Amino acid sequence: MAEEMMKTIIKSIIVITMICFASQGIAQDEPLQEPAHPQAPSPMYQDDFPLFPEEYAPVEDQYHPQQDYQPEDYNLSVLLDTRMGIRTQSAIHQDEFSIGEGRLQFAYEHKVDTLTFNCKADFVLDPVLDQYAIKLKDGTGIVELRELNVALIPSDNMDLIAGRQTLSWGTGDLLYINNLFPKDWISLYIGRDERYFDAPTDAIKLGFYSLYINMDFVYVPWFDNDRIPTGERLSYYNEFIGERVGQNYVMDIDKPDDIFDDDEWATRIYNTINDFEFAIYTYNGYWKSPGAIEPLTGKRIHSRLNVYGLSVQGPVLHGVACFEMGLYESRDDKAGHNPYIKNSQLRLLAGYRFDLPNQMQLSTQYYIEIMRDHQKYQQTLALVAPGSPPEDEGRHVITARLTQQLIDPNIHLSVLMYYCPTDTDLYVRPAFQYIFNDNITLLGGANLFVGNEDHTYWGQNERDSNIYGGMQYRF
Repeated sequence: MAEEMMKTIIKSIIVITMICFASQGIAQDEPLQEPAHPQAPSPMYQDDFPLFPEEYAPVEDQYHPQQDYQPEDYNLSVLLDTRMGIRTQSAIHQDEFSIGEGRLQFAYEHKVDTLTFNCKADFVLDPVLDQYAIKLKDGTGIVELRELNVALIPSDNMDLIAGRQTLSWGTGDLLYINNLFPKDWISLYIGRDERYFDAPTDAIKLGFYSLYINMDFVYVPWFDNDRIPTGERLSYYNEFIGERVGQNYVMDIDKPDDIFDDDEWATRIYNTINDFEFAIYTYNGYWKSPGAIEPLTGKRIHSRLNVYGLSVQGPVLHGVACFEMGLYESRDDKAGHNPYIKNSQLRLLAGYRFDLPNQMQLSTQYYIEIMRDHQKYQQTLALVAPGSPPEDEGRHVITARLTQQLIDPNIHLSVLMYYCPTDTDLYVRPAFQYIFNDNITLLGGANLFVGNEDHTYWGQNERDSNIYGGMQYRF
């Protein structure tokens, strides 16, 4: 009861604040002498190949009120993306092909004064998964709806986006602490365009801006989960069977899906001071990947979660450094007694990006998850599931991304590596792009998993290692 009352109070405060900001903006006869919308904190590394900047811009920048819009304007773009990939090892209850799909994407944008309508939809032919029933939440079927929203700028210090959209914030490069918007790990692991790693969410996003402080508030009426390997396309480790499984044992997940009852909300308060971007974050919702297991049935459950965090990012020496932290509060097991529910955690991330000679750039990150009440977890696990491999108190991950543009400016190379010394497993993602002309781009790459144990994070996907190639055609 107290929790529901607190959520109601917070939502009421947000609405009142929105009205106050709007009233202030309408009452102003003269424009602010300084920009009302400062640049929001952006990830330390935006993308492998920013060939099409408008596709990769943060959501808050796509509807920036300072842009000189025409009274009415519209734009339609069409992209054909075809990819084929094959596993490098014999699969475990999986198809030989990791990806084999064609996507025809239509992106439509219509602007009328300060109102913008956006629609982006993919029509998909996917004989590998061979599922054509449309499931918008899962991103499967013959149609995947990426965007369907309306953006409104009611005043100089407020904007609003309502509908299906792709959201992202924080400082990490494919490592996230306070970015609790849904991620598509399947797309990343099978070789889709890296833009697909950020899954769409149905949300209302409010942005409030002033000369001294800025705030984003996101409300999701019903929970949007991460898209993780469940056995249908990629393997995973099943604790009850004690081995890797695939299509023979598809993961059973109980997803919270009651509108307004199973909602999420997230906030970010941020500003830039002397070239350093500071931000604080809150989140109320559920673990994005299942954070609990029903021991009798083996069904995975998204247990409840609160997150409180902060980040700072700015120039250091000859590069850009970032630091981010977050306290994950497992609301369904705060004491850490239940081994079937994830314990609370402290997560830390430090990163640095800098340029190298010969058109090269290197970004590195160090990430750690520290489990709280680890001793209680071990004691209970030994009683209820003797012989099960326990999680470590601290999980460490080191990443490096090296990119290079060759003498030919149309050729781009990149390699991304994750290494976990705790689990002794590894994930490597090399990629290349060749811009043949204004319409055609050729591409290829690999997703390589190495691990000593079947149950570790990347070790469970070792037999999902694959190589892929493809082509993009812009009409």
